[in-house]
Amino acid sequence: MRSVRLAVPVLVLAALALTGCQPEPGPGETSAAPSAVETPDAQPSSEPSAATPTGEPDPTATPGGDSLPDDCAQAYSADMYERLLAFGELNPDVTYFSSNVGDVNDVIQGSPTLACLWISPEDSAVAMKTTASLISEAHAALLRESLPENFPGCDESAERFSCTREREQTQGAVETETVVLQGDLLVATLGLNAGSELVDEATSDLLAVVGG
Repeated sequence: MRSVRLAVPVLVLAALALTGCQPEPGPGETSAAPSAVETPDAQPSSEPSAATPTGEPDPTATPGGDSLPDDCAQAYSADMYERLLAFGELNPDVTYFSSNVGDVNDVIQGSPTLACLWISPEDSAVAMKTTASLISEAHAALLRESLPENFPGCDESAERFSCTREREQTQGAVETETVVLQGDLLVATLGLNAGSELVDEATSDLLAVVGG
């Protein structure tokens, strides 16, 4: 794995670094369990909680009936995919957090997941990672309960539960995070200096393509 020279302090980019699971899939590949590398300095902003709520069915049970695209090219519309390729390199040999919320990382790690990481070739402090995961009803219930504790506001409709936040980090770096639940589909996007507009539009595009 190549190392990346960061343009901002380690604590800024550690906000995106993923720990505690297996190696990230190759470019655009779907995996049953997301990646991981032991990184002592990188920790999510909240402590992961137990993945199985008391009295609920096993949340790690694989949902039935749905599937994820084989690669990131199939997860977006053609226009959005070209836009993201212009934004950054797809799935370079670097590992990032999928979320800064412990419960979200826990659920992603235990679920079938497609991960799409984009990093600017000019500036490694400009990055965005989106993961699409198929999750159980128990996991969805867990996130509906815990997400409002980590986001200033969440919106819920008959079809969708979504939470978004934007936070300024050291040296003016801006972290934008969006988590959306739609049926058994969990989509989490974490951007660093990527811009809230791109994070929102890329997430919405993937939801339209993958979630139908």
